[in-house]
Amino acid sequence: MRVLFGITGSISAYKSLNTIRLLIKAGHSVTPILTHASLRFVTPWSLEALAQTPPVTPNGEYANHIELAGDCLIIAPATANSLAKYAHGIADDPLSTLALSFTGPKIISPAMHDSMIRHPATQRNLDQLRADGWLVIGPDTGDLSGMDHGEGRLVDSELLALAVSLCATATPPQRPHDHIVITAGGTQVPIDAVRVITNQSSGRWGEMMAHVASLSGARVTLITSQPLRIHNPHITVIPVKTVSELQNELTVRVESATHLYMMAAVSDFSVPMSVSKRSRTNSEALPLTPTVDILAHLTTPSHTIRVGFCLETDNLEAKTAKKRIQKSCDYMIGNTASTIGKANRSFLILGPTATTPYTDMPLEFAAQSVLSATHYRTT
Repeated sequence: MRVLFGITGSISAYKSLNTIRLLIKAGHSVTPILTHASLRFVTPWSLEALAQTPPVTPNGEYANHIELAGDCLIIAPATANSLAKYAHGIADDPLSTLALSFTGPKIISPAMHDSMIRHPATQRNLDQLRADGWLVIGPDTGDLSGMDHGEGRLVDSELLALAVSLCATATPPQRPHDHIVITAGGTQVPIDAVRVITNQSSGRWGEMMAHVASLSGARVTLITSQPLRIHNPHITVIPVKTVSELQNELTVRVESATHLYMMAAVSDFSVPMSVSKRSRTNSEALPLTPTVDILAHLTTPSHTIRVGFCLETDNLEAKTAKKRIQKSCDYMIGNTASTIGKANRSFLILGPTATTPYTDMPLEFAAQSVLSATHYRTT
């Protein structure tokens, strides 16, 4: 995919180098486009070395926006001044002119001091850009310039690179009123004060589902036992470890959910916990007691679309269909143990009227496919 990458005059402009590196690594071609102010923070030579193409500069050879062809436009970082220009149609340099004329997918990620991002004028400009079809990502909260801390930090490069990659396929519809609740990762069963029994679930697919859903405009709550690999300020993360913690959090969060994706690998058994550390010289057997089937016993609002995930070693379609009925799900996603921890996934989506198989899909597109296929209830 041909990516047009705009950089404005923020101190966080140096982070654009890493984002461009990730995009090149993912197989995209990148053309950097600089403003006058951005030249104070990054150089055309460093950008050309990474992007392997000459950047567009305000007074450079490629200043004509008509000559720039691309499949996606991203501007990161975008300053308060830049947001105001793009929101009001000011076109006084190559990047702002391109922002006005480009008709493909457009992504913008603001970066500035927290007092500036909170100002009503900036918020109005962001609302206008969203209304004009821009995907606004961020800002994040964290360390700013100097010793300041607050909202206004540029989001991580990995999240920006993911958003660009998703432009290559049909973007899920904007769903600002949806509340998507996702569970992810494997739960733990403590056997003493130190040790636990758990499973191999990495939580990667659940996290990717949360990222893709948040980039589509939905409100997302991720209940997970695993730390996020990509930080995303648009996701509410609820950390859990045990089956009871997961069940308690899910019972509360699902009350406002329009969609529930039960992707956590919940422990099937519990054991009596010893207060003291068990000795390795003790050969006692641990009695296994089945845990509650959270999804099967979970009460959700009538409007909530319930999507379950199951992992099987044989008879995948038949067992997936059976579990969809047992757990009162609108859809059930079936996959095999061979997919655990893999970057690509093979799975099937089983609904009330059809079964659709997917083979060897990159994780982000697998997540996008599931969200698109299960957004509406079918009868």
